[in-house]
Amino acid sequence: MDSINPMFNVNEEKYIQSSPKMAQQIKKIRKERSDKKKDVRILLNPGTKRLIKKLAFQYNTYPTVLSTDILTEALHRIKEYDEVDYPIDSEYKVVAKLDKETFEILQEYSIEWDCSIRKAANRVFINSLMKEGHSI
Repeated sequence: MDSINPMFNVNEEKYIQSSPKMAQQIKKIRKERSDKKKDVRILLNPGTKRLIKKLAFQYNTYPTVLSTDILTEALHRIKEYDEVDYPIDSEYKVVAKLDKETFEILQEYSIEWDCSIRKAANRVFINSLMKEGHSI
């Protein structure tokens, strides 16, 4: 006899259960965005951090946007960079979000100078600020 509710009807059909291994093997590979940006953290000393905050307030923008613009312009315009002190133990940092092309230029400098990406970014950033006439 059939019940009014189809859930309670007994069916002789057999259901195939998928194993957890099958579910793990099927994963979609997601495409990476073509305009994805890379974050670069630049370590600064306290005076330089204050200068960046002051300039960001002056230009009515955020420190991240300002540092991104400074680093991008420096990498595309300036060709020679002097060595600068790298504050290893500094807790002050600013983030720059670089596009793929600019990040590749920074990688080339990092390979040429035999240092990390962060250290190369710091060198370019500080040199750019000094060439603009800011005392650091």
